Amino acid sequence: MDIFRLIADSNHYEAAWPVDSESFSLFGTFDGRSQLPWTSPLMRPFGSEDQRGVESPLPQGDLASPLSRLPVFSSRAVDVLRPMLEAAGEILPLDCPGRRYFAFNVTRVVDALDESRSILKRFSDGSVMRIVEPHFKREALEDAHIFKVSQLRTVVFVDGVFRECTLEGELKGFLFEKVWTHS
Repeated sequence: MDIFRLIADSNHYEAAWPVDSESFSLFGTFDGRSQLPWTSPLMRPFGSEDQRGVESPLPQGDLASPLSRLPVFSSRAVDVLRPMLEAAGEILPLDCPGRRYFAFNVTRVVDALDESRSILKRFSDGSVMRIVEPHFKREALEDAHIFKVSQLRTVVFVDGVFRECTLEGELKGFLFEKVWTHS
């Protein structure tokens, strides 16, 4: 079993970015709790930090995430990944002129991080700031194809099944950083 951190390839594909600070701050609340009822913020495509507000010079991909905690999928990606997405969170439409993007709020938060075997960076109060080298409890990951861990709800993890579905579906813009393997 392999676990990956889900990352958007923003060097080669456009991302969807909130048009104002109020919309941007909304995405900071994606911590595993429901976002329903949902009112879509206005988004715009962009190709790099200095391209905001300008038509993106990069092609559209199927993962257009501006933030690691918030996967933004194309309608094509939602179609390919729908069973896994519906089992793990909320598919929320975004208002992005000329594009059909969906924010994915990961509500599957599992107690799968083995803190005693992981290397963690902590805040002074003891809470987890960053997972340097995770070690997971395999039994807690049963059917958890896309998830967050209870100790740090700002990172989206996926398993090998999720990765294979994106490859088989020829989805573009996905990067997978392998963070853990269990044989």
